[in-house]
Amino acid sequence: MKKCVKISILLLIVAVVIGITPNIVMATDETPTETDEVYVAWTVKNNAGEEVEGIRGGGDYGIQDLVVPGYNDYTNCYFELKVNVYAGEEITIDNFGTFAYSGETRKQSDMEWYIYKHVITEPEKYNKPSEEYNSLNFTIKDEETGKSYEKWLGYIVVGERKTYKVESGNMSIAVETGAETELSLKADVIESTNDTYLEMIQYINTKCDNECLGSFDISLVGGEYKGNLTITFTVGEEYNGKDVFVCHKKSDGTYEDFREVVTNGAVTVTVSELSPFMISLINEQTTPTENDTNNTTVEDNNSSTTNNEEKELDETPKTGTIDLTYYIIPVVIISAAGIILTIKRKQAKH
Repeated sequence: MKKCVKISILLLIVAVVIGITPNIVMATDETPTETDEVYVAWTVKNNAGEEVEGIRGGGDYGIQDLVVPGYNDYTNCYFELKVNVYAGEEITIDNFGTFAYSGETRKQSDMEWYIYKHVITEPEKYNKPSEEYNSLNFTIKDEETGKSYEKWLGYIVVGERKTYKVESGNMSIAVETGAETELSLKADVIESTNDTYLEMIQYINTKCDNECLGSFDISLVGGEYKGNLTITFTVGEEYNGKDVFVCHKKSDGTYEDFREVVTNGAVTVTVSELSPFMISLINEQTTPTENDTNNTTVEDNNSSTTNNEEKELDETPKTGTIDLTYYIIPVVIISAAGIILTIKRKQAKH
């Protein structure tokens, strides 16, 4: 009997050991697999989180080699770096800059990506063509596992932004934009008898009291421009500090307008297309006199006083009604008590 028990215990121990051993081997096997790989991808976005026009490239799970169009204005833009592991609060790439963790994650390609951002502080740097690819090598450390991975990114700038200038009428006009070919700027004066002039001045008159400084039909010829357009109108130093209204009639017939202060004799606006523009000086508004201001204040105070008096009258307790109630309630209680007492006495006699 004892032998049977011993044999049973021995068999049980052997079974347990055999069952656990494979698990022990698997748990201690830390050989990296393909799923341990760390991926990176990047692009350029504006403050609205939209990818900048013309960015292209390729790479595993996203863009690693960026082709950056030099014709865009990269003011208020940033590089977005995606990493499929959490690599700490910052990732520094030598000869480029530091990416800060945004606190955002994004599900894409069946992976959870951590989003890092590098704000572009020198936008003009990306408006000049590169002679070759800028290759960036750096290290990513997975904060969860402690493992480090050597990674790379690259970019090249293609095309550039240029400034085109022309003198027209009493004004100097400059347009900055991108182009793949050499362009020339035209700015035809729109005469005051022209239907477009009359339509635009009528529109501006609904916005402000003004004096037209010039109206032009602006165009770039010789090729196609790329990206947005920054237009500078030099109106003259004598207008420094003055407010100017810039009206733009778009190709679809709608208007966009800008109120700008003249600085160094010029005003600058940014648009997406070229067509007729009108620049008008906003006449100063007549400021109220001291007496007018005081009269307005007095009227407001009187109105306020009247409203307060009405409010006080509305909130004043109706004392006559409340006092009468105080008399009625005790009388009702006493009467009810008397009736009950009388009924009980009658019942007692019977």
